[in-house]
Amino acid sequence: VRELPCVLRAEGEEPGPVELGLEEERLLVEIPPDFQALRRESMELALRWRLAAREALSHYMGRSYLGTGLVRDGKKSFLLLERKALEEVLSSP
Repeated sequence: VRELPCVLRAEGEEPGPVELGLEEERLLVEIPPDFQALRRESMELALRWRLAAREALSHYMGRSYLGTGLVRDGKKSFLLLERKALEEVLSSP
């Protein structure tokens, strides 16, 4: 996980800046490990995370990246994005 570039990473509890200039084949987007618990604790913080994740996902999915997995690293959670054709993903076993 540590060797993959990260589009969005937490800075403390807050979402950090979204990196929109990455070109690697595989990217990570950090997400809260328990979004529902975050919403119960702070709707405002949950909204900031949702908006940051939306910005990252909209940008990269518009550039042929697909969400292909969920990666956990200790207490952190990441969406794995890969630049692949949808047909390639659907035809994989």
